[in-house]
Amino acid sequence: MKIRHAAALALAGWYLMIPPLAHTGKTPGDMGFDTSAPISKWTFSAVDHFDTEEECNAELKNRQSSTEASARRAGPPREYIGYAELMKYQWNAARCVSDADPGIDPNRATQIFR
Repeated sequence: MKIRHAAALALAGWYLMIPPLAHTGKTPGDMGFDTSAPISKWTFSAVDHFDTEEECNAELKNRQSSTEASARRAGPPREYIGYAELMKYQWNAARCVSDADPGIDPNRATQIFR
């Protein structure tokens, strides 16, 4: 590895990213997250940028735990139950991606639901 390349990787940060929603079945309501989509199609937020992969993974685990708890507590109306489940699946499909990944364009960073 060239020294310049190693230095660039050392300075890289990490984004917490969510795959795009996709139709996954035969009925219109069969939706899921397309984890096979290219990173350029994933949603990310400039706010969700971390200095290390460990920090990013810790925040991901925190969001997974909190949305799991919300999904268990969800009660009527039915729309809230569906939203809580969607958030749970969203964070379970998320992953940390280096900002050095060629599929990331920081100019398109958008705010995502927290």
